[in-house]
Amino acid sequence: MDGESFRAALGKVTWQPDGPRRRAMSTDCPHLAVELALSEHTDALDRAMRTLQRGPVGERAALWGVPAAFGAGKVTPALAHILRAADQLDRTPAAVARRLELFGHVLPDDVEFTDPDAP
Repeated sequence: MDGESFRAALGKVTWQPDGPRRRAMSTDCPHLAVELALSEHTDALDRAMRTLQRGPVGERAALWGVPAAFGAGKVTPALAHILRAADQLDRTPAAVARRLELFGHVLPDDVEFTDPDAP
């Protein structure tokens, strides 16, 4: 993990709607440390916005359309990172099933795992 990887992840950040007046950060992270750092910063932003909403400026912020809450629910590890981790695991059917359980939610719908030993 290096500074360039972190800047690259920041360059791809978008804020996606995640409910009424809530935005979720969305980006692919090349490393778990980047994912954790972005999640922590998003949590700090969310706490600051919630404090603002409770104060005298909160009503004006709502009228301006400022989101009331932020989250990092769409920050995901990069697919390459997931596949590198999966390659380090064994290839038994139980291990493949476990990988699908762990990583299936972040893989594109058209990705299929196949058994390399199947006829």
